[in-house]
Amino acid sequence: MGNFLTIDQGNTNAKVAVWTDAGDVIFTLVFDDLSMMKIEPVLSEFDVKRASLAVSGRLNKEFFSQLQFRLDGRAVVISEMAESSFKIITSYKGKLGIDRFMNYIGTVDLYPFIPSLIVDAGSALTIDVVDRDCCFRGGNISPGYVMRLEVLNEKTNSLPLLPAGGHVRSFGINTKSAIRSGVIMGMVAEIADSFYRAKKTYKTSQIILTGGDVEYLLPHLESRGLPLVVEPLLVSRGIFALNNPNKNSLARIPV
Repeated sequence: MGNFLTIDQGNTNAKVAVWTDAGDVIFTLVFDDLSMMKIEPVLSEFDVKRASLAVSGRLNKEFFSQLQFRLDGRAVVISEMAESSFKIITSYKGKLGIDRFMNYIGTVDLYPFIPSLIVDAGSALTIDVVDRDCCFRGGNISPGYVMRLEVLNEKTNSLPLLPAGGHVRSFGINTKSAIRSGVIMGMVAEIADSFYRAKKTYKTSQIILTGGDVEYLLPHLESRGLPLVVEPLLVSRGIFALNNPNKNSLARIPV
């Protein structure tokens, strides 16, 4: 069938990956913005025949039309309507964000029958639960790392706007270090508490970490001895699995 291109279009960038039919990743790259001038070398070098986009940010309709033309119509945008045929609790049917949906499909594809907590540390921090029957049980959404830093600056008169990164102490020794430790340790505590609650209710046995801000959280989560698995391409894996019926059958509702 030829190699398959996935595009995870978020709020800040686009993650591009090329997959073989067997599910192996042979190329990845992150773009600040998408254009055919940037994508064409990828399509040519890796003999891409099909493509699928999951868009949680804004769809560039002109780019998508050009991509469809280049691939003879074999490019699609994933719709949230696909949720209706999957094991998702009723209250979320047709309402689950595309990034959370793809994380769910990717998790079931990689770790079938393993109850998992999915943590996506991006613009927002999303924490979702998949049970041992491959069913999406729901989750939480809160501000992401950068958003928390921005809100502290924007909603107060005296707190500075800090860049991401920097040394994080258990307790800050000045205003800047107090902000860093408060934001990071607060997110770590949120994730840890969610895991223990999910473990009690759903026997959750692992935390799957994805998203651009995982690097800031990982050492502090590791220090707590939590069962962590880092999957930077989880959304892309979900896109791939969704477009390969044999890869996502465990998440589908039996007819």
